Amino acid sequence: MEERRFDNYFPLPFEYNEIGKQIGARDENGSYIMVADIRGWGHLTGQGSYDLDQDTAREIQDDLGKYLVSCANNMPLAISTIETLMKLVKPHFDNKITHSPVLKIHDNVNHILAKLKGDVE
Repeated sequence: MEERRFDNYFPLPFEYNEIGKQIGARDENGSYIMVADIRGWGHLTGQGSYDLDQDTAREIQDDLGKYLVSCANNMPLAISTIETLMKLVKPHFDNKITHSPVLKIHDNVNHILAKLKGDVE
C-alpha cells in the first residue's frame, strides 16, 4: 500500500474527543494533535434548521465523530483486503475469463480501490 502523506504528521489511529468534539491523533511522544473539529451545532439546534434539543445534537455530533474516526482507522485494512482479493482473482482474468458482468465488477473494484488510495478524484 502506498504511504499516506498525512501519516507522517497525523499518524493513525485517530481518536475522538467527545468533550471537545475533536478528532485527533497522537505523536510519537503521545502528545495529542488536533486533526479536525466536528461542526454543525447551529445546523442541528437552530430554529429554521433541525431545532434539536442539545442532548440529541450532542449525540449526533458524537456519532459523526466516531464514524469518521472508525473510517479513517479502518481504511488501511480495507485497502489491504481489497488488494489481496484482487490478487486472488487476477489469475481468472489472466486466463481470459472475461464474461462482461465479471469484468465490469473487476473494473469497478479497481476504480474503488484507486479512489480509496487517493489515486483518482
